[in-house]
Amino acid sequence: MVDYEKLWDSREYRENKGRTYLYCDLFLSFYNYVMNDTNALAIGVRDTVIDWGCGKGIHAMKFSDMGIDVVGLVDIAKNSLNEDVSAIFEDVFETAHVKDAQPQPASFSYCADVLEHVEEEDVDASILNIVRHTLRPGFIFFNVATKNDEWKGEELHATIKDQRWWMDKLIDLIPGMCIFTGNMSNNALSTFWHLG
Repeated sequence: MVDYEKLWDSREYRENKGRTYLYCDLFLSFYNYVMNDTNALAIGVRDTVIDWGCGKGIHAMKFSDMGIDVVGLVDIAKNSLNEDVSAIFEDVFETAHVKDAQPQPASFSYCADVLEHVEEEDVDASILNIVRHTLRPGFIFFNVATKNDEWKGEELHATIKDQRWWMDKLIDLIPGMCIFTGNMSNNALSTFWHLG
């Protein structure tokens, strides 16, 4: 497995890699629709989110700026968070593999550009752990890359599968309904799920 603590120690990696805001903005569009244009509040959906595989934590900052209560940040590398993010979220940040993390449950789970970094034998357990920590009713956003991603000759994606493989996996493991699926940039699969 890639040594992510070593990567996050690299200023070059921290400045040039990590999440874009594309998937964050897509998730926020779904979040805003659910919270503002449906009966979500009346049926108990809370404005809480877990950021699974949070990396630098920049998406959690944006969620918080939008008024969403970030109740959990999970990353395998203890040094992944930017300093300004760490100062705000240190109480809810957990250093753990996605399959093992135990954040406070939330109505929304956000997992973008993470599952492809998980070894194939741990993919099912990782998805199921996210489902376990998503409240009912609740919602899960996944974005999964389907191509390789190298950094200085090292492959970062441990599980490289096509969109159909990932979609079949999510359908098999998520006890809910997929209400959006899309083919995003660079052949990434984006999905949004409702857990009733």
